[in-house]
Formats: sequence, C-alpha cells, structure tokens
Amino acid sequence: MYHLRYKSYLSGLLFMPMMPISNSEILFIINPNSGSKRYNHLIREIEKIDPELTCIVTRHNETVKQLFDSNIDKYKVFVLVGGDGTVHEGARYLYDRKDKLMGVIPNGSGNGFAYELGFTTNINCLLEDIHAGETQVLDVLRVNHRDCINISGLGFDAYVAHRFSKGRTRGFLTYVGITFRALFKFKPVNVTIKTDEEEISGRYQMVCFANNKQFGNYAFIAPFAKPNDGVLDIVLIKPFPFFLYPAFVARMFLGRLRGSRYIKYLKTSGEALINADTNEFHIDGEPVIMDRPVKVSVGDKKLYVIKTKRNKI
Repeated sequence: MYHLRYKSYLSGLLFMPMMPISNSEILFIINPNSGSKRYNHLIREIEKIDPELTCIVTRHNETVKQLFDSNIDKYKVFVLVGGDGTVHEGARYLYDRKDKLMGVIPNGSGNGFAYELGFTTNINCLLEDIHAGETQVLDVLRVNHRDCINISGLGFDAYVAHRFSKGRTRGFLTYVGITFRALFKFKPVNVTIKTDEEEISGRYQMVCFANNKQFGNYAFIAPFAKPNDGVLDIVLIKPFPFFLYPAFVARMFLGRLRGSRYIKYLKTSGEALINADTNEFHIDGEPVIMDRPVKVSVGDKKLYVIKTKRNKI
C-alpha cells in the first residue's frame, strides 16, 4: 500500500511551469471526419481571433505522422480538434516530449478525455489556459503493445465501438442508436483477471481499464480513476436485468455508480493479465482486435497537457 501512496504523491506533483507562448507557436490540427460540427466554422473562428494561429486539416491517420514530423520543431502547442480517436492518434507523437504540449477542442461523439480535463469548444478560453502557463503531466496506460490515455476495455462498450466504426454516419445520435440495438444482441463475456493483489474470474457485461473517470459525454464509469496517480483502475460490471438499464445509465451520467452490487472496482500499481473469450477490445474508444492474453499496466510514457481552469484533477 505504501508503494501506491508513494507513486500517487509523486505523480500529483507533476505540474510544470511553461515559458511564455505566442499564438504563432500554436498549431490546430483538425480532423474533419470527427463528430458532426462543421470544421470550416472552427477554422474561420480561429482565424478571426488571430491570423497568426495556424490550422491544418488532416483527414487520414496515415497523414498525421507526416504532419507531426514536418511541424514538431515549428510549434510548442498542438491543439487536437476532434474526438477521443483524434486525441489518441495525435498524442502518440507527443509522448515524453516535455517541450511540446497538447491541448484539445472536443468535436467528437464522446470527448471523454477532453471533458475530463476541462477542455471546451471555447477557443478564447483555451488560449487563456495556454497563456496562463500551467501544464499537467499524465500517465499513459499500456495495453499489450498499444498506448491508452483514457479508457480501454472489452465487453459491451467494445462491442458497440466495433459496430460504430462500421457505420456510415458519426455523432452522438448514431452512437445512441447503435448502443440501443446492441442491448438486444450482445452476450456477456467470460473473463479472468490476474493482478499482483488478486485473481478474479467471472461472466461480465463489461470490463474497463481506466486512466480517467468517464467514457465521454460525462458518462462516469470509473469514479476513482485519476490520470496522474500511477495506478491502474479496473471496473468489472456483472450482467444485470434488462429493466435496470435505464437506472444504470442514469446513475452513470450522474456519477453515482459506486455502491452498485453489480460493479466491482480494482486498483493495481502493477500489471493486470486478462484472458477472455473475445478478442474485441477498444482503446480510447477505437475498436481493436487483441492477441490474448492481454497485459494492461501504467506504462513508462508521460503526456504533457495544457492544464485548464476547469480541470479539477
């Protein structure tokens, strides 16, 4: 237990002052495929605030690496405009770069990472946060050979993520529709989880590995998770009667899931080994097929993020 407290104490101190940053040192990277808000409006709004602010639109993940390779030395702050998938993809090029900072303008279907850290669509507020000069250092989870900055998992949420990725449209309403249909088709999965502290086996509706509290849209699934405490939070949700779904969803959005007899919370500063009868996972909301067994832990990488005034972590 001392080991956990010690890591948490050190991580909580990871706030770093920044050198003054001018608007010419800020790059907005816009994913036009994310969410439903028109990106042209965002570009006009950014340019109206200050012509020195630069925007680049990138439609494909394949071009993101080229974008960072050619611009990493030109800018100090990289603002990702999109949803959790956009943030996940852009963050990978900023890990362990103390001299490069990440900001977010949420424009996706869930925006869990952005909302949890206090980012909004107000560009002027974001610029004020950047100029205020406070930075937060976040953990990065390791899921086999992949990195995660928000929430990963298997079960119902992964099932929905895989079907949502194949849909013709994006946005919150599309996600709700796919989730509703999944309620009638999804079958719970058999899972065994082994940590340094304990081993648990059972049939679960959902298993989440959390670096943050929420999926997105303020759906709080892991009320005890913190992205800078050096600890992996695991949430196990048992199958429950269909008539309890409305109450479960309501409690999740109200942040009142703790205490439910259908939920178990685990914490570990070590590694969790997962065996399941499914290979459908999601990482930060993006569907992936994972080789089993799956190893999850707090990795060695760090992510340096603009600390907002609305951030309560």
